[in-house]
Amino acid sequence: MKTLEQDRRGWILVSVLLITGLLCVFMAGGWAIRFPSSWRLAAGMGSSLNPDSEYLTLPSNAVIQPLDPSILTQPVWINVFLTPGAVIPTRLTGGETTPLPVITPTPAASDMPATPTAASPTPTSTVVFFPATQTSVISTPRKATSTATLLATKPPSPSVDLAITKTNNTSTYAADGTLTYTITVLNNGPAAVTGAMVTDPIPAQITSWTWTCSGQNGATGCDGMSGSTNFSDTVNLPAGAGITYTVNATIAGTASGALTNTASVSLPAAYTDPNLANNTSTDTDSPGIDLQISKSDGVTAYTAGNSLTYTVVVANNSSFTVNGALVTDVLPSQVVSANWSCLSATGATCTPAGTGSINDVVNLPPGLMVTYTITARISSYAHGTLANTASVTAPAGFVDTLPDNNSASDLNTSTSSEPNIGPPDQSWISITQGTALTLLLNQAVAADGDAGTPDLVFYERLAIPAHPAAIELDWVQVEISADGVTWYQVFYWGDPGGSPDTNTNVDVQNVIGDICLTETDNCVIPQERLYNATGITIDIDGFVPAGSYPWIRITAPSSPENDDSEVDSIQPYYP
Repeated sequence: MKTLEQDRRGWILVSVLLITGLLCVFMAGGWAIRFPSSWRLAAGMGSSLNPDSEYLTLPSNAVIQPLDPSILTQPVWINVFLTPGAVIPTRLTGGETTPLPVITPTPAASDMPATPTAASPTPTSTVVFFPATQTSVISTPRKATSTATLLATKPPSPSVDLAITKTNNTSTYAADGTLTYTITVLNNGPAAVTGAMVTDPIPAQITSWTWTCSGQNGATGCDGMSGSTNFSDTVNLPAGAGITYTVNATIAGTASGALTNTASVSLPAAYTDPNLANNTSTDTDSPGIDLQISKSDGVTAYTAGNSLTYTVVVANNSSFTVNGALVTDVLPSQVVSANWSCLSATGATCTPAGTGSINDVVNLPPGLMVTYTITARISSYAHGTLANTASVTAPAGFVDTLPDNNSASDLNTSTSSEPNIGPPDQSWISITQGTALTLLLNQAVAADGDAGTPDLVFYERLAIPAHPAAIELDWVQVEISADGVTWYQVFYWGDPGGSPDTNTNVDVQNVIGDICLTETDNCVIPQERLYNATGITIDIDGFVPAGSYPWIRITAPSSPENDDSEVDSIQPYYP
């Protein structure tokens, strides 16, 4: 009975100890129970517990198996907080462990966990074990690799210098015409390239185009194409290789403005091009036109004081509408005034009329023209070659492909090598009998009622060898007009049925006693009897209505001798 009581007490004691130990384990948060091999139960306790049980006598690592390394996240110390007194050992080669300093958390000022700090080692009987295969459970944090380091270790991209050129060997184009472009793509190396892209957007003025191509030095992948859309082609170019494209383009009939066409070549993403400036090439063409101008007055000679009538025609021979072309015609020095008019074809425009030089802006649809008519008054003192030039200039944005026909000149030679209006100059004009010479004075003569005062001076040619101190006056008629239409006779030497000219200084009565007794042809008159040695003064008052008379007409009547009239000059009277 006593033995049973002792056993019961022993089991109660063991149970209390076990429960107390378990509570200590839970309370300690990680402490482990370990019974040393020398531990024995007192025999007098009356317990039937086998003190030699392996669960009580073996080392703890024989009962509690090591952790499987595969379930750990390395390094194991990251985000791990040990309970006070726990030790993290360093596993040595033979499986031995060396205690490390205890990591004790420092209380934080807030509820957030504080960063653990190292503290002085504290003696403890509790050790945390890690797998034997670990050489060390604490390792140095891995350093971050910089971007520069990554780039330095990345293989460099192949370097390729691609170049492209485009031309059609012209600077103009025609509406409803064609153009032929040549595009050349080259790989200047050093690396080869696979998958380069050649592109060419179609300009608005081109309705369709066709392509052919050929590779050189091993280039492949070029492809011909046709249609009315943008062009693209993927090609392969070894270093030093090239591809040539030939493009035949059809231009729209309504095309206008600059025709700009740009071709490009680009590399795939895995390559670099050190010279992007030569990766595009642009060809620009302007509308090509042909403006033409012509000018003529229908004669080859002019007479000072007379008028000339010019016809100027400006035509657009191109397929484009040309708006804003400039027509100019600057009056030459021999022309004192001019009136002009312009007639335009339906659809074309010009200024209807004007005076003086022409400086007119015209609009010319394809194939149409404008025509100017110019009446030019020649100076009474005009001499030398009379050159009159008209020009047409294309507006900005156009190129005239035939510039040689953009100007036209009309040349006229004087009927005398010297002026035939003005003071005598020791030369003369021969007027064929039965014909007349019409002149326009710079300064009109006036019929102002001052009868007896000369208004005009008519000069015969100078003395002839047969009569060195006299002149031979031919039959001649002088008329004046205010408008060039209505004429009044003021002098007629040799009029068979008329009366002597009493309004001059050479009437028959004044020459009695000299060679001629009447107004005959080739009448010899001494120079001392003439004004300024060879001049015949004329008074117009009483012969014409009052007014101004700028127009002069000199006629050579038919004479018995069939002579022409030689006229030196004629001018208003200057006392």
